[in-house]
Amino acid sequence: MQRHPDAKACLEGCLQDQLDQSHSILIEAAPEAAQCLIDITRDGRCKQYSKIEAVKTLFAIVEKGKTEREVADALKSLKEQLTALEGGPVYDV
Repeated sequence: MQRHPDAKACLEGCLQDQLDQSHSILIEAAPEAAQCLIDITRDGRCKQYSKIEAVKTLFAIVEKGKTEREVADALKSLKEQLTALEGGPVYDV
């Protein structure tokens, strides 16, 4: 990674792509998970605690991904505004 200046950016891009794909899969599964939760709550014979926790975790992951994306977009916008105000590139320290 130290030998090529673009290696870090490439690795970060690959990681972000994988995270985006993971979030997409989870988001696609959300309606099914919601239906599962409804079915579990209606069925008195099921041990609900373990499945409900799994569904809660799924929705927490989806929400976290959405929030992280919104924060990243807001940060990008702020950096662009700073660049425009300062007249030069902004470097993270």
